[in-house]
Amino acid sequence: MKCYNSKADPVADFLGPGKESHPVEWQTMIDDLKANGLEIKYREGNLAYSPEKGRPGQMILDPDASYSALKHEYQHYIDNMENGKLGMGDYLQDPYKRIEMETNVYNKEIELANEMGNKELANELEQLKQNEIDYIRDNYIIEE
Repeated sequence: MKCYNSKADPVADFLGPGKESHPVEWQTMIDDLKANGLEIKYREGNLAYSPEKGRPGQMILDPDASYSALKHEYQHYIDNMENGKLGMGDYLQDPYKRIEMETNVYNKEIELANEMGNKELANELEQLKQNEIDYIRDNYIIEE
C-alpha cells in the first residue's frame, strides 16, 4: 500500500487521496471553489488556504490530499467568505480569530476521524490542532 501521509495530512494514511476515497464530494468542493473564483494550485506535499482581501483567495493543494484535508482547507475558505473576504493581514492582526478558525476546521477533521472509529487518528489531529494554536499564541499574541 502506498503511504500518502504527511505531517499536515495524517488522514491520508487511512483514506488515501480524497479524489479516490470520496470522488463526488471532492469534485463538488473543487467545482464550488473554481466557480467562485478561487485559484487552486496543485503542489505535492502542500496544503494551504491563503485569503485575499475582497477576493476568494488561493488554495495550494496536494493532488493526493485526503478528503479530510480538502475539507479542512475548504472550510477555511467558507469561514473567510462568511467573515467578509478578509485578507491574511486581517488574520495576522487578530490572532484570536485565527485560533477560532483553526479550532473549527480541526474539530471537523477530528469528528470525521471519530466517525470512522479511529481514536488514534482523532488524537493525532487533536495534537496538530494544539500545535497550531500554540504556534499562533507564541508568534502572534503579545502578552501585556
